[in-house]
Amino acid sequence: MARTQTALADSLRVGDPVTSKVPGFSWKGIIVEDLGPLGVGGRQIFMVHVGDENAGRRFAVPAENLERVAA
Repeated sequence: MARTQTALADSLRVGDPVTSKVPGFSWKGIIVEDLGPLGVGGRQIFMVHVGDENAGRRFAVPAENLERVAA
C-alpha cells in the first residue's frame, strides 16, 4: 500500500489543479504547497487552495483524496 501512496504523491505537484476523490465532497482547487509525509503512517499531505484567489480557503488534504484534473 505504501507504494501506491508514494506513486500518487509523486504524480502530484504544486500548481496542479485537483478535485476531491471523497464521495460527498465536490470541489476543485490548486495545490499550493507540498507539506510532506505528515499524515498517519507517513501519508503525503498537500495544501490546496479552493475558491477565488483573494477570498478562497486553504485545506490540508492527503494525496489519496486528490485527483488531478485538466486546467
